[in-house]
Amino acid sequence: TLAKLLYNDPDLKEKFEVRGLAHIPKDFDHVTVTKTILESVTVGTMKDTNFDKLQVQLKQSLSNKKFLLVLDDIWYGNYVGWNSLSDIFNVGKIGSKIIITTRDVRVALPKQKSLYVHHLTSLKTEDSWSLLARHAFVGRNYQQHPNLEIIGREIAKK
Repeated sequence: TLAKLLYNDPDLKEKFEVRGLAHIPKDFDHVTVTKTILESVTVGTMKDTNFDKLQVQLKQSLSNKKFLLVLDDIWYGNYVGWNSLSDIFNVGKIGSKIIITTRDVRVALPKQKSLYVHHLTSLKTEDSWSLLARHAFVGRNYQQHPNLEIIGREIAKK
């Protein structure tokens, strides 16, 4: 995703003391989310499932540090634990960033000081085909394969 490209950008790596990329499962709870984020910033596996201990560890990992967190593919669901997480996210230095990718705009972390929502639009069919052809026919001319071009253009429509 675009957020993963930003996360892996060499220039951005140097600007943050702590970075984490966490894919949030569709069916999640406060323990799972906290544990997943903590594992992403500590690059380790957490065996502890005690929510309070996980929160303390996450807070310590982010406290007084400039951090970048990418929370990937968050679903809205009925998750009420965002308030406890948003308190933890406020312990970082000025300039810390949280990038959230979601299919549901209701997934805004409450109490955040600033929020920018970038809505992605679908590519036009011709742009989709151009992108597909560039990757599928690397170093080859797709016009030499008219049957594959027809199939590719059908795929690009979807």
